[in-house]
Amino acid sequence: MKMKSKNVQINEHFLDYIGDWEHYEYILVGGYGSSKSFNTAIKLIIKAYQEERKILVIRQTFATHRDSTFEDLKFAIEYLGLQEHFEIRLSPLRIKCKLNDSIFIFRGLDDVNKIKSIKDISIIHIEEGEGSLDDYKELKDRLRKAGVKPHVIVTCNPVSKNSWVYRRFFYDEEYKEIIQDEEEFYRKKIIS
Repeated sequence: MKMKSKNVQINEHFLDYIGDWEHYEYILVGGYGSSKSFNTAIKLIIKAYQEERKILVIRQTFATHRDSTFEDLKFAIEYLGLQEHFEIRLSPLRIKCKLNDSIFIFRGLDDVNKIKSIKDISIIHIEEGEGSLDDYKELKDRLRKAGVKPHVIVTCNPVSKNSWVYRRFFYDEEYKEIIQDEEEFYRKKIIS
């Protein structure tokens, strides 16, 4: 990928993750300051720059996007030196790649009906692992863009055993089986 001559330095822990698009689902866990959200923003901006994608970014409430996911994506664009290739709007919140019409759509789970009407989504990013397992399943049903590989990315803080993230990625209560070893996961901090 050709970018402006800007010295881009990424946390080594995330290098493989940023360029990896082989998997359907990704989950990143880390506390405040772990740079999971920023590196996910880098990953998404690079993908949007490389090929046309409709990317749905989810928070529990829509109002929290402006100061979190939206800011991370704006900063990632600047960090990569790609400002001239992206149109950034505050009202409504939207980021669009001028080269290929990739678009970032921001929604909250506080109005799920607005999510159901969005067509041709190919990537979903769920920030802070918000929502419920039912929300997660409903969101995955939105991935319907023909001809492209869909992806779901969940970023969150360390999860409790009561969280839908735990029940989806670590332990299946219905079948009483381990999906992912917790110790191994927390050592890697990324599942793909």
